[in-house]
Amino acid sequence: MTIPKPKPAAGSDAPTAAEKSWIPILADWKKSGLGPREFCRRRRLRESAFWHWKQEIPERERRRQDRRQGGSSTQALRILPVRVVQSPASRVPLEILVGDRTLRIPGDFDSGVLRKVLEVLEGHP
Repeated sequence: MTIPKPKPAAGSDAPTAAEKSWIPILADWKKSGLGPREFCRRRRLRESAFWHWKQEIPERERRRQDRRQGGSSTQALRILPVRVVQSPASRVPLEILVGDRTLRIPGDFDSGVLRKVLEVLEGHP
Protein backbone atom coordinates (compact mmCIF):
# COMPACT_ATOMS: atom_id res chain seq x y z
CA MET A 1 0.00 0.00 0.00
CA THR A 2 1.30 3.45 -0.92
CA ILE A 3 0.83 6.27 1.56
CA PRO A 4 0.15 9.58 -0.18
CA LYS A 5 2.83 12.19 0.38
CA PRO A 6 1.77 15.51 1.92
CA LYS A 7 1.57 18.23 -0.69
CA PRO A 8 2.19 21.93 -0.10
CA ALA A 9 -0.80 24.20 -0.57
CA ALA A 10 -1.59 24.98 -4.20
CA GLY A 11 0.55 27.83 -5.43
CA SER A 12 2.75 27.68 -2.35
CA ASP A 13 6.46 27.59 -2.97
CA ALA A 14 7.45 27.41 0.68
CA PRO A 15 8.75 24.23 2.33
CA THR A 16 6.23 22.36 4.46
CA ALA A 17 6.64 22.10 8.23
CA ALA A 18 7.89 18.53 7.84
CA GLU A 19 10.54 19.66 5.34
CA LYS A 20 11.60 22.47 7.67
CA SER A 21 12.11 19.96 10.47
CA TRP A 22 14.00 17.42 8.33
CA ILE A 23 16.39 19.81 6.56
CA PRO A 24 18.48 20.46 9.72
CA ILE A 25 18.27 16.78 10.71
CA LEU A 26 19.77 15.73 7.37
CA ALA A 27 22.42 18.46 7.67
CA ASP A 28 23.33 17.13 11.14
CA TRP A 29 23.58 13.61 9.71
CA LYS A 30 26.00 14.77 6.98
CA LYS A 31 28.20 16.43 9.63
CA SER A 32 28.00 13.48 12.03
CA GLY A 33 30.06 11.00 10.03
CA LEU A 34 27.62 8.29 11.12
CA GLY A 35 25.87 5.86 8.87
CA PRO A 36 22.13 6.41 8.41
CA ARG A 37 21.13 3.45 10.60
CA GLU A 38 23.29 4.51 13.57
CA PHE A 39 22.31 8.16 13.20
CA CYS A 40 18.60 7.23 13.23
CA ARG A 41 19.08 4.92 16.20
CA ARG A 42 20.81 7.63 18.23
CA ARG A 43 18.20 10.25 17.30
CA ARG A 44 15.31 7.79 17.70
CA LEU A 45 14.18 8.44 14.14
CA ARG A 46 12.42 5.98 11.87
CA GLU A 47 14.94 4.94 9.27
CA SER A 48 12.20 4.76 6.62
CA ALA A 49 11.33 8.41 7.32
CA PHE A 50 15.00 9.33 7.09
CA TRP A 51 15.31 7.73 3.62
CA HIS A 52 12.04 9.26 2.47
CA TRP A 53 13.07 12.81 3.36
CA LYS A 54 16.64 12.33 2.15
CA GLN A 55 15.18 11.66 -1.29
CA GLU A 56 12.08 13.89 -1.14
CA ILE A 57 13.64 17.19 -0.03
CA PRO A 58 16.02 17.53 -3.02
CA GLU A 59 13.21 16.45 -5.37
CA ARG A 60 10.83 19.10 -3.99
CA GLU A 61 13.56 21.72 -4.21
CA ARG A 62 14.16 20.75 -7.85
CA ARG A 63 10.42 21.15 -8.59
CA ARG A 64 10.39 24.56 -6.86
CA GLN A 65 13.39 25.62 -8.93
CA ASP A 66 11.58 24.49 -12.10
CA ARG A 67 8.52 26.55 -11.12
CA ARG A 68 10.67 29.62 -10.39
CA GLN A 69 12.16 29.28 -13.86
CA GLY A 70 8.71 29.11 -15.41
CA GLY A 71 8.58 25.35 -16.01
CA SER A 72 5.77 24.42 -13.62
CA SER A 73 3.07 23.50 -16.08
CA THR A 74 5.00 23.09 -19.30
CA GLN A 75 7.48 20.29 -19.49
CA ALA A 76 9.95 20.49 -22.33
CA LEU A 77 9.53 17.81 -24.95
CA ARG A 78 12.69 16.30 -26.31
CA ILE A 79 12.77 15.14 -29.89
CA LEU A 80 14.89 12.05 -30.21
CA PRO A 81 16.37 10.65 -33.41
CA VAL A 82 14.47 7.72 -34.87
CA ARG A 83 15.21 5.12 -37.49
CA VAL A 84 12.38 4.18 -39.81
CA VAL A 85 12.20 0.50 -40.66
CA GLN A 86 9.87 -1.45 -42.89
CA SER A 87 7.09 -2.89 -40.75
CA PRO A 88 4.88 -5.87 -41.41
CA ALA A 89 1.23 -5.41 -42.36
CA SER A 90 0.21 -4.86 -38.72
CA ARG A 91 0.77 -1.36 -37.39
CA VAL A 92 3.58 -0.94 -34.87
CA PRO A 93 2.78 0.84 -31.59
CA LEU A 94 4.32 4.23 -30.87
CA GLU A 95 6.07 5.30 -27.67
CA ILE A 96 6.50 8.94 -26.66
CA LEU A 97 8.77 9.84 -23.72
CA VAL A 98 7.66 12.94 -21.78
CA GLY A 99 9.88 13.63 -18.78
CA ASP A 100 9.74 10.51 -16.65
CA ARG A 101 6.53 9.30 -18.31
CA THR A 102 6.11 7.05 -21.34
CA LEU A 103 3.00 7.23 -23.50
CA ARG A 104 2.33 3.98 -25.35
CA ILE A 105 0.03 4.43 -28.31
CA PRO A 106 -1.34 1.45 -30.26
CA GLY A 107 -0.49 1.20 -33.95
CA ASP A 108 -4.06 1.98 -35.01
CA PHE A 109 -4.22 5.34 -33.18
CA ASP A 110 -6.43 8.25 -34.22
CA SER A 111 -4.11 11.05 -35.42
CA GLY A 112 -6.57 13.78 -34.30
CA VAL A 113 -6.60 12.45 -30.75
CA LEU A 114 -2.80 12.18 -30.73
CA ARG A 115 -2.53 15.77 -31.98
CA LYS A 116 -4.76 16.96 -29.07
CA VAL A 117 -2.71 14.97 -26.52
CA LEU A 118 0.53 16.49 -27.82
CA GLU A 119 -0.97 20.00 -27.67
CA VAL A 120 -1.91 19.47 -24.03
CA LEU A 121 1.57 18.12 -23.21
CA GLU A 122 3.17 21.10 -24.92
CA GLY A 123 0.88 23.46 -23.02
CA HIS A 124 -1.01 24.71 -26.11
CA PRO A 125 -4.64 23.51 -25.76
